[in-house]
Amino acid sequence: MAQEETGNARTSGRTSAKTAQPNQSGQAGKEGQATQAGTAQDAAGAQAAAEEFTLAVATALSGQMAAVMKEVFAEQRSLFEAQAELREADYVLVRNMVEEQQARRQRDAELLEKINRQAEAKPPGPVGGRRVDADPGQLLLGLQFNALSNVLGSRKRTRTGRDDSLMEPPEITTVSAASGAGSVRYRMTFKAPFPSGAATVGIQYLDNTPRDLVQVGSLQNRSLDLATDQVQYVELLDGRALPIAFGIPYRR
Repeated sequence: MAQEETGNARTSGRTSAKTAQPNQSGQAGKEGQATQAGTAQDAAGAQAAAEEFTLAVATALSGQMAAVMKEVFAEQRSLFEAQAELREADYVLVRNMVEEQQARRQRDAELLEKINRQAEAKPPGPVGGRRVDADPGQLLLGLQFNALSNVLGSRKRTRTGRDDSLMEPPEITTVSAASGAGSVRYRMTFKAPFPSGAATVGIQYLDNTPRDLVQVGSLQNRSLDLATDQVQYVELLDGRALPIAFGIPYRR
């Protein structure tokens, strides 16, 4: 009996050992699978984190690039607007210059037309535009009056006395005459001595041509030769070119 129980016990022990060994192997396999699953999950989490970081970096870079491009476009737009304003200012300046030039041309044309109308309406007259409707005596009286008025008006400046203001009329004579035209010469002689301070003789002709100026020192016997006898009046000037005496010549 004891041997049977001992045999049964050994058989049961071996059976238990066999049963326990597969159970332990299964438990180890489950633990290995759990470890592998945890490693896979960690790897997936790391990959997801890396992808999320990459996305965040890309988003930040795209935002910065968008801001930079926006600033660049804004600067370009400002430059284009400034260039457009400059072009408009140039157009306005050129337009104003053209308008001013056209207005100037129009004013010049109007002025020229006015001058032409005045020239057409002016009655014909002798050369120089001076028309004399008087006999020699009346002309001489009028010239003497004008000369005396001018001299009396200048007495205050020249401090010349009344007796010396109107000189004795100079005398114009014919000194040579030939058959050929234009060969006639005339001589004007001053009858009275020149007043003190006289430096220049001024001769004004009837055709209003510029007057002749002759130095008193160049005269011989207070006489000088002329190419014409159409003398309106004679004046004496002092060293400051101020009139001190007038005379109306007569022709002999």
